[in-house]
Amino acid sequence: MNTTPQLEDGEYPAFVIDVDDTADGSRTLELTILSGEHKGEVVTITAVGLAGDYVDLIGMPATIVVADGRPSVTIDS
Repeated sequence: MNTTPQLEDGEYPAFVIDVDDTADGSRTLELTILSGEHKGEVVTITAVGLAGDYVDLIGMPATIVVADGRPSVTIDS
């Protein structure tokens, strides 16, 4: 069951805990939020254009940005 919380607009520090490649070339990321009201919750986001493979992305810090109710994710270096 997908229990992704509905996040309010804003920025959320996160950590990549799982990555799945999809047939259309996008990736489904599972991230856990590191602070704030949603700390510890797992968010699932589908992203395109991410560099690196599974091993490169697992454990990486990330930033989730929600604008107008739409989430995006950036992998922090």
